[in-house]
Amino acid sequence: MYKKVYTHVCLTSGILLCTKMGILSAQQRCELYILSFNHVQEYSKGLGVAQLTSAIMICVTNISQARRPICRLEDVRHGETEAYHLEGCEHLDLAFADIKDSGAYALASQLDGNQGIKRIYLTGCGLSEDGASALTKGLRKSNIEELYLWKNDIGDEGAAKIAQHLKHHPTLRVLYVGYNNIGDRGCLHMAKLIELSDKIETLDLRGNSIGPDGAKALAAAIAKNKSLKKLYLFNNKIDDKGAAAIQEALESNEGLHTLHMHDNDVHPNKIREIMNQIVANKDKDRHDEL
Repeated sequence: MYKKVYTHVCLTSGILLCTKMGILSAQQRCELYILSFNHVQEYSKGLGVAQLTSAIMICVTNISQARRPICRLEDVRHGETEAYHLEGCEHLDLAFADIKDSGAYALASQLDGNQGIKRIYLTGCGLSEDGASALTKGLRKSNIEELYLWKNDIGDEGAAKIAQHLKHHPTLRVLYVGYNNIGDRGCLHMAKLIELSDKIETLDLRGNSIGPDGAKALAAAIAKNKSLKKLYLFNNKIDDKGAAAIQEALESNEGLHTLHMHDNDVHPNKIREIMNQIVANKDKDRHDEL
């Protein structure tokens, strides 16, 4: 309990300090508080000081990244019109702006061929599968590196469209589609995305409805992928068989060094075995670098 409280105080203090300095918007504060809460939950389960330190560093990294130039809704859309003006934008933060599908369509038309925007936050924007499809279709010829689509209503069909549009993207490294009502069917398409991509480093699927079949599809993709470093699967419906498939895949993929699977239907002993495999892979990588 002490570790949990101490870590939360550290993370919260850092967020408040950056807010006071004018670095973070209200939307970013919300995102970072969610991040803080999730990491405190994860690392307060007796996993040790090293993991607590890692949690703090993750939040520090996100806070430092927030120093980069960011365009928000008031910067890119004027008046009641849904036309967007993205000139000079590198990071576009429309989190919780509730632009809905109509806004996604308008945004997609401006993103098509855009070479300047590297990161887009569309958390909690009221997007359905249609909005997500239009948006990612518009991103096919962009230089996007990070796309955050948390807390929308993309569903399985939307996940399929996202994977279809982004599976060969040359620059996309980070994709967050947590809390989007994605089940096994949608996860099959996400698995195909990481199987075909040699750029994706982080995939976030937390808070969906992914079960054993989705986990097995991800395992098959993980075994073939060489770029993925972080995979977030907590708060889904994965069972011991799905977890076992992922554990086996880790024997073929030694580059996946962050895997969060708590709050599934997986026995704690199986989670422990998977974490031990992750640690062993990290140690092997360090040894190979020497």
